[in-house]
Amino acid sequence: MSDMNIQTFKDSVDLYSADLSKWPVEAVKPAIAFMRDNSVAADYFDKALLLDAKLRAFAPEAFDQSALEARIMQGIAGEKQAAKAPVQAVIAATAAAKPVRAAWLFAPASGLMAVAVLGFFFGFSQPQQTQQAYAPLDPAYVAEEQLASIEADVDYGYDGEIF
Repeated sequence: MSDMNIQTFKDSVDLYSADLSKWPVEAVKPAIAFMRDNSVAADYFDKALLLDAKLRAFAPEAFDQSALEARIMQGIAGEKQAAKAPVQAVIAATAAAKPVRAAWLFAPASGLMAVAVLGFFFGFSQPQQTQQAYAPLDPAYVAEEQLASIEADVDYGYDGEIF
Protein backbone atom coordinates (compact mmCIF):
# COMPACT_ATOMS: atom_id res chain seq x y z
CA MET A 1 0.00 0.00 0.00
CA SER A 2 2.89 2.36 -0.56
CA ASP A 3 1.04 4.06 -3.43
CA MET A 4 -1.86 5.16 -1.21
CA ASN A 5 -4.55 7.40 -2.62
CA ILE A 6 -7.93 8.43 -1.24
CA GLN A 7 -9.85 5.67 -3.00
CA THR A 8 -7.57 2.85 -1.84
CA PHE A 9 -7.66 4.32 1.67
CA LYS A 10 -11.47 4.39 1.68
CA ASP A 11 -11.58 0.85 0.32
CA SER A 12 -9.23 -0.31 3.07
CA VAL A 13 -11.29 1.40 5.78
CA ASP A 14 -14.46 -0.18 4.39
CA LEU A 15 -12.81 -3.58 4.18
CA TYR A 16 -10.91 -3.72 7.47
CA SER A 17 -12.99 -1.23 9.56
CA ALA A 18 -11.62 1.69 11.53
CA ASP A 19 -9.88 -0.65 13.97
CA LEU A 20 -6.25 -0.59 12.84
CA SER A 21 -5.54 -3.86 14.68
CA LYS A 22 -7.64 -5.63 12.01
CA TRP A 23 -5.61 -4.17 9.15
CA PRO A 24 -2.66 -5.99 7.56
CA VAL A 25 0.56 -5.06 9.38
CA GLU A 26 2.24 -3.67 6.27
CA ALA A 27 -0.73 -1.33 5.59
CA VAL A 28 -0.99 0.36 9.00
CA LYS A 29 2.00 2.74 8.79
CA PRO A 30 1.20 3.98 5.26
CA ALA A 31 -2.42 4.56 6.29
CA ILE A 32 -1.43 6.60 9.36
CA ALA A 33 1.03 8.64 7.29
CA PHE A 34 -1.65 9.22 4.65
CA MET A 35 -4.12 10.41 7.30
CA ARG A 36 -1.54 12.91 8.61
CA ASP A 37 -1.07 14.38 5.12
CA ASN A 38 -4.68 14.22 3.87
CA SER A 39 -7.52 15.84 5.84
CA VAL A 40 -10.22 14.11 3.74
CA ALA A 41 -8.81 10.73 4.71
CA ALA A 42 -8.66 11.73 8.37
CA ASP A 43 -12.30 12.89 8.31
CA TYR A 44 -13.37 9.65 6.61
CA PHE A 45 -11.50 7.62 9.24
CA ASP A 46 -13.11 9.62 12.09
CA LYS A 47 -16.59 9.00 10.62
CA ALA A 48 -15.80 5.29 10.36
CA LEU A 49 -14.70 5.29 14.02
CA LEU A 50 -18.02 6.87 15.06
CA LEU A 51 -19.97 4.35 12.98
CA ASP A 52 -18.08 1.44 14.54
CA ALA A 53 -18.80 2.78 18.03
CA LYS A 54 -22.52 3.12 17.23
CA LEU A 55 -22.65 -0.42 15.84
CA ARG A 56 -20.93 -1.83 18.95
CA ALA A 57 -23.36 -0.01 21.26
CA PHE A 58 -26.47 -0.95 19.27
CA ALA A 59 -28.98 -3.12 21.08
CA PRO A 60 -32.19 -4.04 19.28
CA GLU A 61 -35.43 -3.16 21.03
CA ALA A 62 -37.24 -5.97 22.78
CA PHE A 63 -40.71 -6.60 21.38
CA ASP A 64 -43.73 -8.57 22.50
CA GLN A 65 -43.58 -12.01 20.95
CA SER A 66 -46.96 -13.21 22.16
CA ALA A 67 -48.80 -12.07 19.01
CA LEU A 68 -46.25 -13.86 16.81
CA GLU A 69 -46.52 -17.01 18.92
CA ALA A 70 -50.33 -16.93 18.67
CA ARG A 71 -50.24 -16.68 14.86
CA ILE A 72 -47.75 -19.57 14.63
CA MET A 73 -49.89 -21.76 16.92
CA GLN A 74 -53.05 -20.98 14.89
CA GLY A 75 -51.23 -22.00 11.72
CA ILE A 76 -50.08 -25.27 13.30
CA ALA A 77 -53.61 -26.04 14.56
CA GLY A 78 -55.01 -25.41 11.06
CA GLU A 79 -52.45 -27.78 9.53
CA LYS A 80 -53.33 -30.52 12.03
CA GLN A 81 -57.02 -30.28 11.08
CA ALA A 82 -56.19 -30.42 7.36
CA ALA A 83 -53.94 -33.44 7.94
CA LYS A 84 -56.82 -35.41 9.48
CA ALA A 85 -58.59 -35.67 6.09
CA PRO A 86 -59.09 -39.31 5.03
CA VAL A 87 -56.14 -40.61 3.07
CA GLN A 88 -58.32 -42.60 0.66
CA ALA A 89 -60.22 -39.46 -0.39
CA VAL A 90 -56.94 -37.69 -1.16
CA ILE A 91 -55.68 -40.64 -3.22
CA ALA A 92 -58.94 -40.87 -5.16
CA ALA A 93 -58.94 -37.13 -5.89
CA THR A 94 -55.35 -37.28 -7.12
CA ALA A 95 -55.98 -40.31 -9.33
CA ALA A 96 -59.06 -38.72 -10.86
CA ALA A 97 -57.24 -35.48 -11.60
CA LYS A 98 -54.17 -36.97 -13.30
CA PRO A 99 -54.31 -40.46 -14.79
CA VAL A 100 -50.95 -42.20 -15.09
CA ARG A 101 -49.84 -42.94 -18.64
CA ALA A 102 -47.58 -45.82 -19.57
CA ALA A 103 -45.46 -43.47 -21.71
CA TRP A 104 -44.49 -41.53 -18.58
CA LEU A 105 -42.96 -44.67 -17.14
CA PHE A 106 -41.22 -46.10 -20.22
CA ALA A 107 -40.08 -42.98 -22.10
CA PRO A 108 -37.21 -42.03 -19.76
CA ALA A 109 -36.03 -45.63 -19.49
CA SER A 110 -36.11 -46.18 -23.26
CA GLY A 111 -34.16 -42.96 -23.87
CA LEU A 112 -31.48 -44.03 -21.41
CA MET A 113 -31.35 -47.48 -22.98
CA ALA A 114 -30.86 -45.97 -26.47
CA VAL A 115 -27.98 -43.84 -25.23
CA ALA A 116 -26.40 -46.85 -23.51
CA VAL A 117 -26.59 -48.96 -26.69
CA LEU A 118 -25.04 -46.18 -28.78
CA GLY A 119 -22.26 -45.78 -26.22
CA PHE A 120 -21.62 -49.52 -26.27
CA PHE A 121 -21.26 -49.62 -30.06
CA PHE A 122 -19.12 -46.49 -30.24
CA GLY A 123 -16.92 -47.80 -27.44
CA PHE A 124 -16.10 -51.04 -29.23
CA SER A 125 -15.70 -49.61 -32.73
CA GLN A 126 -12.18 -49.34 -34.09
CA PRO A 127 -10.84 -45.82 -34.62
CA GLN A 128 -10.30 -44.99 -38.26
CA GLN A 129 -6.69 -44.93 -39.35
CA THR A 130 -5.37 -41.92 -41.22
CA GLN A 131 -4.03 -42.31 -44.74
CA GLN A 132 -0.48 -41.35 -43.74
CA ALA A 133 1.57 -43.92 -41.91
CA TYR A 134 3.35 -42.64 -38.83
CA ALA A 135 7.09 -42.70 -39.23
CA PRO A 136 8.85 -42.23 -35.88
CA LEU A 137 11.93 -40.58 -37.42
CA ASP A 138 10.07 -38.51 -39.97
CA PRO A 139 11.16 -34.86 -39.57
CA ALA A 140 7.51 -33.79 -39.70
CA TYR A 141 6.94 -35.57 -36.38
CA VAL A 142 10.29 -35.13 -34.64
CA ALA A 143 11.89 -31.80 -33.76
CA GLU A 144 15.34 -30.92 -35.01
CA GLU A 145 16.82 -31.10 -31.51
CA GLN A 146 15.47 -34.62 -31.05
CA LEU A 147 17.03 -35.77 -34.31
CA ALA A 148 20.38 -34.38 -33.24
CA SER A 149 20.17 -36.20 -29.91
CA ILE A 150 19.16 -39.49 -31.62
CA GLU A 151 22.21 -39.29 -33.90
CA ALA A 152 24.47 -38.43 -30.94
CA ASP A 153 23.29 -41.52 -29.03
CA VAL A 154 24.39 -43.87 -31.79
CA ASP A 155 27.94 -45.10 -31.18
CA TYR A 156 29.32 -46.47 -34.42
CA GLY A 157 32.59 -47.61 -32.84
CA TYR A 158 31.12 -50.10 -30.37
CA ASP A 159 33.48 -52.98 -29.93
CA GLY A 160 31.47 -55.03 -27.43
CA GLU A 161 33.31 -54.02 -24.28
CA ILE A 162 31.72 -51.99 -21.56
CA PHE A 163 34.89 -50.29 -20.28
